[in-house]
Amino acid sequence: MKLKLLSLLAATALLLSACEKDFSEENGDLPISNNGSGSGGSGGGTGGSGSIAGCKDCIYVPRCDGSVYKYIDTTAGSVTQRNYTLQFVKDTTIDSQVYQKFLGEGGNTPTYYNCTSGVSTSIIYNGASQGGTVLPYVKLTLLKANEPVGATWTSNFTDPTSGLVIINTFNIVAKDITRTVNGVNYNNVIHLHMVQSAVVPGLGNQILTQNDYYIAKGIGNIESISFESFGGTQILHSILVSAVIP
Repeated sequence: MKLKLLSLLAATALLLSACEKDFSEENGDLPISNNGSGSGGSGGGTGGSGSIAGCKDCIYVPRCDGSVYKYIDTTAGSVTQRNYTLQFVKDTTIDSQVYQKFLGEGGNTPTYYNCTSGVSTSIIYNGASQGGTVLPYVKLTLLKANEPVGATWTSNFTDPTSGLVIINTFNIVAKDITRTVNGVNYNNVIHLHMVQSAVVPGLGNQILTQNDYYIAKGIGNIESISFESFGGTQILHSILVSAVIP
């Protein structure tokens, strides 16, 4: 089914679409500390207005110019390393809210990010899905950090090829937990579950993937696990190796 090729879009959006580069320990790509506290996260819990000056105000998803993240992704038995930096361009206003504009992968596709009162929202214009389809406009509410355990919300977009509505249903499973990833213990972690489905004529709402995200205070996404609902096959396991947040 072609729609399943869109299933990793939300996972990509959580990390933001960013320009990939190669980094090394010698160039300052140092591992985060073993206590999982990272180098950010000193801001308050109410979130910022979208200004890059307050990039750490949104303490669960900080988006600071020059932040460097290194992940290891496992998909279908293939293991790859993914390195990227956040490259801030400017602040811009969309729908009466201030968004930070970051360069996208390869420096071409920009991503816009806003965090207000702990609500993290990402917008991508003309971004390519996993199947190569161009999505003219995708807006996703990725996290509501101030909501309690059990809180749910939906964030939808329309697949331009099929015209079907893709529904992303988010649920906060746990908060303030400890998660060990790649030998590092992270504290103050939010466990976020996301179900991606499509409204198919004659069949109703069909689940495409089940996704789990672990988001650490002061750092962001530290682990992602995605399963294809058609057979329960794991299609992605992504773990954070190191992060440098200015």
